[in-house]
Amino acid sequence: MANPLYQKHIISINDLSRDDLNLVLATAAKLKATRSRSY
Repeated sequence: MANPLYQKHIISINDLSRDDLNLVLATAAKLKATRSRSY
């Protein structure tokens, strides 16, 4: 799946669709889980 946020500048929360926001939150959760496993 192509990332819809690739090369997109986010200036405001209003620039995000609901799907975009869900993608940001899901990605953050994955990064947090990966980081916590590395310690």
